[in-house]
Amino acid sequence: SWLEDQSAEDESEALETLFADYLLPWCNTFLGKVEAHAVTPFWRTLAPLTRDAIGAMWDELQEEDEE
Repeated sequence: SWLEDQSAEDESEALETLFADYLLPWCNTFLGKVEAHAVTPFWRTLAPLTRDAIGAMWDELQEEDEE
């Protein structure tokens, strides 16, 4: 329905704003520091996994935007 189409568009725009304005500007710096100062393998592994997951989600949002 039209309402579903509009809500999906608004949701996608909100997610793009969240990533572009809030997550992406600081996450690489923060996760780099987590990785550099980690004293256990858990945190050294979690930082790059989180970076990859956020990057993959951003790529997916960009692909949806192109369609």
